[in-house]
Amino acid sequence: MRCTKGWGSIKQGWGMTEVTTGAIHVPGGVEDKTGSAGVLDQNCECKLLDDDGNEVPEGEPGEMYIRSPNVSMKYWKNEEATRETMLSDGWLRTGDIAVCRGDWFWIVDRKKELIKVNALQVAPAELEAALLENDDIADAAVVGMKMNDEEFPRAYVVLKDAVKQRPNPLTGEQIQEWIKPRVAKHKWLTGGVELIDEVPKLPSGKIMRKVMREWANSFRDEISGVTESKTVKKSLTYESYKYLESYNLVR
Repeated sequence: MRCTKGWGSIKQGWGMTEVTTGAIHVPGGVEDKTGSAGVLDQNCECKLLDDDGNEVPEGEPGEMYIRSPNVSMKYWKNEEATRETMLSDGWLRTGDIAVCRGDWFWIVDRKKELIKVNALQVAPAELEAALLENDDIADAAVVGMKMNDEEFPRAYVVLKDAVKQRPNPLTGEQIQEWIKPRVAKHKWLTGGVELIDEVPKLPSGKIMRKVMREWANSFRDEISGVTESKTVKKSLTYESYKYLESYNLVR
């Protein structure tokens, strides 16, 4: 997006209150159409770590840690949050999942929103981006459906109006099959696909994942221990149902 009077341009960046607004920006005079947050500002350090505290290889997602003179010292009257987020050696744990290629960073998700499938991490944003590559899909959101300490990706999909008018519109089962060759097996939408009218979002455009997790939990409660659930038949393929059944999650 450019300023209409030609006085300048609006650039992408990354920041948070704890880093005094910003630490990563797309440099002035550089055009970027990849969605990158940019490169590190001067006097800033960044590392991306896995769950074991090891730095991830280039191109792999990891939780972003920032260290710089502009990082806040502590939270006001909140020692617990300070201990969890602001480490003694000056590193700030941001909670954002990022990928680095060369000097450039891409923010791909929030750590608390990651879905764990068989100890492997699945970023909802990655699956949402894959779903939006389907010409019949207008919008999509993915959350984890937890059942007996296991988690399964579940998608909520909005079809384009023209698609809804078809005699045989796209089904949730077809979407599950469509995405399989496009993502790794642990990222398959095993928790099912439900077609909805609108993805709930804040005025800022941010997906209201808490609401959607409540939807997923309600669905889980419906299918848990149910033999002939109409909801199961509507939202899960037979393959997905048998997969959940193998974990003794449905009977």
